[in-house]
Amino acid sequence: MVGIISALGSFLVVFLAPALARWNIYSDSINTIKQIKLFSILGIVSSIVLYFTQTLWMIYFCFMIIIIIFNLFIGLLNTLSGELTNRGFQLNFGVARAANALVFALITPLLGILVNYWNINVIVIFGGVGFLLMFLIANRIPMQTIEKLPAKNHPTQPIENKQRTKFEGLDKNFLLFLISVCFLFISHQYINTYMLQMFQAIGGSTKEMSVALSIGAWAEIPIMVFYEKINRKFPDRSLIIFSAWAFFIKAAATLFAGTVNQMYLANSLQFFAFAIYITGSVYYINKKFPANMVGTGQAAAVSAMTAGMVLGALSGGVIIDVFSVDILQKVSVLSALLGGILMSKALWND
Repeated sequence: MVGIISALGSFLVVFLAPALARWNIYSDSINTIKQIKLFSILGIVSSIVLYFTQTLWMIYFCFMIIIIIFNLFIGLLNTLSGELTNRGFQLNFGVARAANALVFALITPLLGILVNYWNINVIVIFGGVGFLLMFLIANRIPMQTIEKLPAKNHPTQPIENKQRTKFEGLDKNFLLFLISVCFLFISHQYINTYMLQMFQAIGGSTKEMSVALSIGAWAEIPIMVFYEKINRKFPDRSLIIFSAWAFFIKAAATLFAGTVNQMYLANSLQFFAFAIYITGSVYYINKKFPANMVGTGQAAAVSAMTAGMVLGALSGGVIIDVFSVDILQKVSVLSALLGGILMSKALWND
């Protein structure tokens, strides 16, 4: 049921994220911050219900709502960064994203300790506090003042003729980009979701898996912090293509890893793969789309990523059950290879 609900929640995001983006296209105000506050309140309520309820169907429902909110937040925060940048704010998204990785690396083992000493509800409490902090911080952003600032990357057409800008930026290259992202994150999800089985195949356990996840999280931080400096020498498109092939190399390294230490080394390649993509794609989309279409571009990228994760989570278990972990890893390599080829074709001449 956990797998089914997780997949269903992620699947719904594929449709909800573009719908929220369309709301922004046909509005003269920045709705992103309103959406963040709305979903933060919904997250607080869901966390409270989840903490107190003993009804199984209600637990399933609240769990799915929280999964949906978490996935929607990715696109909303990416979109907000683009909206603020287009209005003249100098934002370093890489540092902000690195802070996310740092919190993950620190809080995950802490939650593991607290769950052992207390119970599983500590995760629900942390989630509720997180939603509350998100609402309070979002409420501090002076959106009325920001909306009065002119957008630097605004379409030249009259804003009332919104049909003409409806598909601006959504070209063939961007479609290939989205398909590539889907293949890359199928591979990424295979490794993340079934890492325990991969470690068990070489004599490892949950302890080694936790260490590998921590290594991956810590490896992301430097590239995110210094992304803007790297970006001054290499364009976003080149960096994203590089990251796509790093996904392939990481998948291949995972396939050929025969010891625990080699698996650790393979997971450290998160530095070049996920870290560069997750930061670079936000900058790339913010520059590619006009101001009123940034939300659509970011939502499409999140939908493609989420679709890949859903397909990876659902198909991975079937592949292991019917075939083996080794076959799963080979499919992971093939998926990442297709992603690298398509990404190169999409962005090389974009």
